[in-house]
Amino acid sequence: QADHRMRAMYAWHAMEEMEHKAVAFDVLQKVAKVGYLRRTLALVFVTLGFNLNVMLNTSYMLKIDGFSRAQRWKMGAKGLWWLFGWNGLYSRLTGKYLRYFKPGFHPWDTGVIKSYQVWVDTYNRTGDPIQAGEALQALHAV
Repeated sequence: QADHRMRAMYAWHAMEEMEHKAVAFDVLQKVAKVGYLRRTLALVFVTLGFNLNVMLNTSYMLKIDGFSRAQRWKMGAKGLWWLFGWNGLYSRLTGKYLRYFKPGFHPWDTGVIKSYQVWVDTYNRTGDPIQAGEALQALHAV
């Protein structure tokens, strides 16, 4: 339900990520010469650190907004369930996440999301990122 201009910006950014998803990985391996163990440990540390940082920052902002400790804990528990629960965001991504630990993994082996082509085709046809964003919205509204 986002404003169409914001939806266009986020859709464009997501498509841009699809187009260069392997750049950092290639630099990591070919330029920095990072091996399997360091690559996989970095993913684990970033996964844990990122989520902890987001949770702490969110709790701090909620505290500043006047929410009690009990309210923050309740919201935090709901957030953890949303992330890690039975049908949570990360729970649904576990298989894709674990692919990164395969020794021969490369991001291009995972392909791109099907809506990528919808966005690209619409943008190439119209030259308008807003229309491309709306095409994505229509695809996911079905």
